[in-house]
Amino acid sequence: MYPNASKILFAGILILLAPRLGAQIQKLENVLTATLNGAGPIISDAVNGYYALYEIDEKSRGKSEFQLSVFDQNLSPLSSKKFIMNTGSSALEAAFNGECLMFKFKNSQEEKYTYKIFDKNARLVRSSSKPAYFLDYMDGSSEQSENLRLFPVSGRGFIDYSIKNKKGKMSETRYVINFFPHDSTAVSWQASSPVNSEYYESADFLGVSGNTLLSLVTKREGMMDKDLEEYILGTNLKTGKKLFERQLEDDEYVVSTLSVAADEDNNTFTVIGLYFDADAQSFKDKSLGLFAFSLDTNGQVTRRKYVSWEKDVAKFLPVSEKGKIKDVGYLYFHRFLKTAGGHYFGIGEEYHRAASAMGIAASILSPGGASVVKAVTGDLYVFEFDRDFNLSSVTKYDKAKSNVSLPAGSGMLSARTVGLYLKNYGGFDYQFSQMSRDKTEFNSGYLDYDKSKGARHWQFGSINYGDGRLSGDKLKLDSEADWFRVFPGKPGYVMVTEYYRKEKRMEFRMEKLNY
Repeated sequence: MYPNASKILFAGILILLAPRLGAQIQKLENVLTATLNGAGPIISDAVNGYYALYEIDEKSRGKSEFQLSVFDQNLSPLSSKKFIMNTGSSALEAAFNGECLMFKFKNSQEEKYTYKIFDKNARLVRSSSKPAYFLDYMDGSSEQSENLRLFPVSGRGFIDYSIKNKKGKMSETRYVINFFPHDSTAVSWQASSPVNSEYYESADFLGVSGNTLLSLVTKREGMMDKDLEEYILGTNLKTGKKLFERQLEDDEYVVSTLSVAADEDNNTFTVIGLYFDADAQSFKDKSLGLFAFSLDTNGQVTRRKYVSWEKDVAKFLPVSEKGKIKDVGYLYFHRFLKTAGGHYFGIGEEYHRAASAMGIAASILSPGGASVVKAVTGDLYVFEFDRDFNLSSVTKYDKAKSNVSLPAGSGMLSARTVGLYLKNYGGFDYQFSQMSRDKTEFNSGYLDYDKSKGARHWQFGSINYGDGRLSGDKLKLDSEADWFRVFPGKPGYVMVTEYYRKEKRMEFRMEKLNY
């Protein structure tokens, strides 16, 4: 969770800076608006630059003016580009695919999305527009959300997911997948669920291997139905043709996908998720543990592996058979990483619900207007698995607890649904994971608030894997700014972005890690 997150999620992240010779501290003035997902690192083998998109405070009648800035790894400006959009346009998301940048804009007045692709020199490569469907405005894709729908495909282009239905109605809900190549000679395509489908359908990105795009399709008979069916959809990345659509069927359990580890060269996938009793509802009932299934190029399961909370994880943590850790709560797994040696690492963060004193007081004054429960997030855990997905270790990284407000009625939500809510609305303290190109090392970052011995300052926590072992580090981040955020930086550094609201000023600096 970001400092003052409830107030500043809309402003999020900028890494753009006024010229300063050789400096690793820079400033930016007069930023009108910025979005949470509007900037980030430019990564090849490592972070070697940054990009940022923001709306500048220039009054153009009937228009909005944006600027894209690109910087090297030391924050020296490389290139910039200004361009005009119609009034009502806001930048929702950004992605970098190793060669190009894509930005997704929403215009509520025109009910459309505009997509712009730029090269690393801020030159426009191509631009296109698509309808912005009614439900897209309700699914969390806003300035205050981390619900990403735009994904980079390394060296090829970008994938965008939408939810389509008849305007103003909840019937005939369908997914729409668009592929935008950055090569002007390549073919763009659109795929969607069948027009005559009897289900409410949505789709989410899982991964790419070779020429196969893997998506998770969720189907339900009613809009609010908690009895879901999940399908793995394989799509040809070049043509958009459906290759397969299959359930991850299992004779003993119900399974629900969390993540995919894709082998980019061999068209193989490892699907990782939670498994449940055979008669369970995956979004309502408690899970029995984690599973890992290997899939071939036709989406067929070739190997199954289960890791039980009760039998396997309990060797390392005091966990019940339903996945609740004693005196802790549940784990939300942010990422699963696969190293060159074939080992898997799951990065999880603890969370649980608790009574909200402020919510209870507010509900007395205004019944039904506030939630009487809150979410509390805590320590991070790294689960290490061998190449056969046998759990070999669990390492805990201590972190102060953070309180997160929940919407009214959250007391009725399942633990898993609460975790998804926290993820979509920036409630967790986990920030990012970055893996080296050869997949022998990775780094995961999180924010922590130090309350020890009267201290009141934020820290950046770093979980590092290299030379076959895990290590941790914490970096003090004192600041008088209204908010700040941390990004991966050049090797050995992180990037800190600060915003001073009254001065309308942003400052950016490199901080050296100790490892």
